Amino acid sequence: MRTEVSEDVAASIITRRITTAREIGGEVRTTTEVHRVFAFPAEDVARTVRARGFSVRLVRAYGAAALAPRRVGVVARKPRG
Repeated sequence: MRTEVSEDVAASIITRRITTAREIGGEVRTTTEVHRVFAFPAEDVARTVRARGFSVRLVRAYGAAALAPRRVGVVARKPRG
């Protein structure tokens, strides 16, 4: 598997190209997927989620694993009741 990631900061678009190679019946077959993701400003996401009744915490890591530069995780919980 090969993964390439590029980012257009001005347009807020992250592009991931994932190529997978596998052997089937003695032949190598490859497939390629391209994912384009629009990146939203973290505070805009937090504000939208809070407006729907969630508490929100922005994080820069997933457990012990730091997120990539300019990446923020959103932890949201809806209060019971």
